Amino acid sequence: MNRNFHLVSAILRGPWFIQEEWAESHLPLVVNLLEGKPWPAELATRAKTLRVKAWDDDDDNEPDEDPWLPMDIVENVAIVGISGPMTKYGGLCSYGTLDYIKAIETAYNDDRVEAVLLKVDSPGGEVRSIADLYDLVKLNHKPVVAFVEDMAASAALYGIIGAQHIQAAQATNEVGSIGVYTTFRNYSKYLEKAGISQKSIYSRLSTEKNIEIREALDGKTELLEDHLDVLATAFIDAVKAARGSKINLEVADPFKGKSFFAKDALAIGLIDEIGPLSVAFERAQALAAGRKVKPTAGSTTQPFSHSNNQSQTDMFGNKFTKLSALAGLATAMITDTQIEEANAQLAERGIEGLTLVRNADLEVAAGLESQLNQVKGQVDSLTKERDDAQAEAAKVTDLQAQVQKLTEERDAAQAEAAKYGKQPDGEPAKPVKKAETIEGSQGENPFLSQTDIELAALKQKAQLN
Repeated sequence: MNRNFHLVSAILRGPWFIQEEWAESHLPLVVNLLEGKPWPAELATRAKTLRVKAWDDDDDNEPDEDPWLPMDIVENVAIVGISGPMTKYGGLCSYGTLDYIKAIETAYNDDRVEAVLLKVDSPGGEVRSIADLYDLVKLNHKPVVAFVEDMAASAALYGIIGAQHIQAAQATNEVGSIGVYTTFRNYSKYLEKAGISQKSIYSRLSTEKNIEIREALDGKTELLEDHLDVLATAFIDAVKAARGSKINLEVADPFKGKSFFAKDALAIGLIDEIGPLSVAFERAQALAAGRKVKPTAGSTTQPFSHSNNQSQTDMFGNKFTKLSALAGLATAMITDTQIEEANAQLAERGIEGLTLVRNADLEVAAGLESQLNQVKGQVDSLTKERDDAQAEAAKVTDLQAQVQKLTEERDAAQAEAAKYGKQPDGEPAKPVKKAETIEGSQGENPFLSQTDIELAALKQKAQLN
């Protein structure tokens, strides 16, 4: 009865960190609850199902852990389930935020537990105590990994955002809705119809008591909006503090209340990975293996790294968890880190000659190889042209040398001719172009020089005289 009262009180009061679409789709159930009408038969049957305590096999007949907490221990990991709308107090068939806080505290204090895995499927919920859940998760007294089964919206994201690693199961899961809103109802006409007249009287010393609601009923919502802004700012600051430089505002602004598919949330930086529960479980174990000493409050944790001493099989007996985690994912959803880890695991298991590569990367490589071949062809052509040009240049150099040599020989011949061809007080003797006949000689003598001819002429002249 007490739990149902808390639920009704939370519904009536607000404000809420919750997806409005989810809340509005459940309004018929809320109306039935507020008016005291019976719930649908299916829900009534589920409400009668109680969790039975499981006893262990030792002699003390004590349960291994509190059976009323939303927690199970698998190997060295405590799995805490967070599902449905979140209210501070739980109901007959649901847990409240205080139950989740107690479960995590129990895991932190249990020596068998080395890491905590939060399994989340929630549209958000009541503002109260969400900040406490956030602070506890952010404490990271032991490594905390958050796994989104279907939805982590509003208060649900607020509560888990401090985890060291956040993973969504599918690319179509919803993450985000970082914002706050409230609803209020004016029952005055309802009460008048029921014949009830209501009047609120305030002390003269309490002029600002409930001022936000009073002014909102008069159509002035500024003060109520200011109140909600404080809560929204705290939410936004928590996300910024937890995710830090991982947030990429160039992709989209997640701080305006929008909800994103996991593939977009990954690009924005709200989550770290998309993959099945087995991978999230492995992440938790790897973080635990990387940090055996309990950190003090507020200390930073080591980043995720693949542990060499980790078991070859995960909780489902799969030896190739990195590779199987990629099954069913669109290529665009697979990160380079996931591919590198899958290839590293193949190498660790002794698989040689096999490497995981994107088809797109192969296409890019093929395109680059084609471009490389074209460039090589151009280089070969230019190299041949260069070699031909060098050969022609060598010919020119050889001809220039020959010209130089012939020029030198010509100059030497001209100098020699000038040396022997000069006569005293006269011009150099000129060669006879053709043989001439001298009178009184017998026939032609091709070997007579001009001097001989002139001498013969003088002799003839002397004889005549």
